[in-house]
Amino acid sequence: MDGETPADRSGIQDISDEHQKDTMLRESEARYRQLVETTTDWIWETDREGNHTYSNHAGETFLGYKVSEIIGTNAFSHILPEEEHRLKELIAECIADKDPKPITTTIRWRHKDRSERFFESAIIPLLNSHGEITGFRGIDRDITERKQAEQALLSANRKLSMLNSITRHDINNQLMVLMAYLSLMEDCKNVTLNNDYCRIATTAAERIAAMIQFTKEYEQVGVQTPVWYDIMTLVDKAARKVAHGNIVIQNNLAPGVEVFSDPLIEKVIYNLIENAVRYGNTITIIRFSLIECEGGHLIICEDDGDGVVVDEKERIFQRGFGKNTGL
Repeated sequence: MDGETPADRSGIQDISDEHQKDTMLRESEARYRQLVETTTDWIWETDREGNHTYSNHAGETFLGYKVSEIIGTNAFSHILPEEEHRLKELIAECIADKDPKPITTTIRWRHKDRSERFFESAIIPLLNSHGEITGFRGIDRDITERKQAEQALLSANRKLSMLNSITRHDINNQLMVLMAYLSLMEDCKNVTLNNDYCRIATTAAERIAAMIQFTKEYEQVGVQTPVWYDIMTLVDKAARKVAHGNIVIQNNLAPGVEVFSDPLIEKVIYNLIENAVRYGNTITIIRFSLIECEGGHLIICEDDGDGVVVDEKERIFQRGFGKNTGL
């Protein structure tokens, strides 16, 4: 351009370069904002004391609060109290470290609906120009369903272990009965007595077969979800498997009353009846009934036997306590 000096051209170039850099910076910031606001992960920032200074919109899904309700609140007001000490120790170690490193941990949060949520959190310290920590930024992923699945699997394994122990004990008891009466049959010449012994031995064998069949059905625990059972039918079914002699089993449950459970419920009812028969001594009746209570119903199993010693009542449902099954 006529009359334009090299210095003028340099100034124009500098201005053009700065403008291009500004445009690129704005485009980069726009892409970052779009990424942060559209991701399904919760991205947040806090100051050193844990007060939220930023949250993307995913926080609304994670915690149930609007972004405006999250900003300014302290993170520990949403985190389960039992997590607080552990997390504060992690943060204190990070602040004290001259070369602070990211923190990766699982945190249990409290949703607005009061439910418990598990978040997998990657936390990095925010530093000022002097290298001092001014706060923290985190990226959280909701792993609640995974944790629930892990807990369900652990619970299923515990139930299977308990079931195996109880069933093995019950089968051994019936085997002792079977072997004892078979031995008596060998030495007995009385036909009438032998017929009675044979009947008792056959009953014991049938119970063993029923227990083995039950374990086969229980293989599905942890594989299938719990289902609704007609509780009246379950009581009748369990009662038929117990040799209760002259003891009356009174089922006052109404048809159609259902309970949501896994197959272990049948084993529970069987053991309640069998233990009452075995240890009730003066028992003449076992009664099942239903009562209404706040928020639902209670299934009651009661008998008129000797009852449980007062000092043992708090322990009777501990695994392994008491006689026979200990259930």
